Formats: sequence, structure tokens, C-alpha cells
Amino acid sequence: MTNLTEIIGTWGASVLAWASGEIGRIYIAGGLGGALRWINSHKRRLRDGPVAIIAGSVSARFFHPIVGNILEGAFGEFARPEDAIATSAFVAGLLGMSLGKLLIAVIEGKFGAVKSGGSDEK
Repeated sequence: MTNLTEIIGTWGASVLAWASGEIGRIYIAGGLGGALRWINSHKRRLRDGPVAIIAGSVSARFFHPIVGNILEGAFGEFARPEDAIATSAFVAGLLGMSLGKLLIAVIEGKFGAVKSGGSDEK
């Protein structure tokens, strides 16, 4: 029994250490942003909750630098850099799948014009 409690304690400490690090805070803030978006949605379904949290976490991981630059440009510099990272991760998680859809639309629009042959002028 002691061996099991040691294993659980070790894994628990590892998870807490990861969550208190910078990347853990980014994933957690993004997941909370995704959860908030799901809670505020009109058609709330239980199966959509975990998807929103995962999408928020992944979006926060990859989009928080972009969102951070936009927030800094709009509101000015944050007093503490770690607050800027957490806030931008939360907003990126809140935007979640919408931010991904926007990025895909921009990429498809950019490459769609190249595929279609550009302008109709001869």
C-alpha cells in the first residue's frame, strides 16, 4: 500500500510542478478560456465541454504570442510579463476554434487565389 501512495504522490507532485510552470499555466489558462466559452454558449451540450477545453488549451499554446501582441497594441504593455502571457493564453483559449477557423480561412483565401490563376485580365 505504501508503494501505491508513493507512486500517486510522485505523479501528483509532477503534475503540480508542470502546472505551475509557464507552459502548464498557458494550457490551463487556455482550457479555462475554452470552458468559459462553452458555459456562455446558447446550445450547451455536455459532449462539447471537453472539446472546448481541449481546443482552448491547444489554441492557447500556439496562438498566445499573436494574441499577446494584439492585446499589447490595443491596451498597452502589461506591468508584469507573466500576466501578459496568462491573459493572452486565456483570450486565445476563449477564441479557441474560431481563431483556428479564421487562420484556415486566411490561408485558404491566400492559396485559393493562386490556384484559380489570379486575375481575369489577359
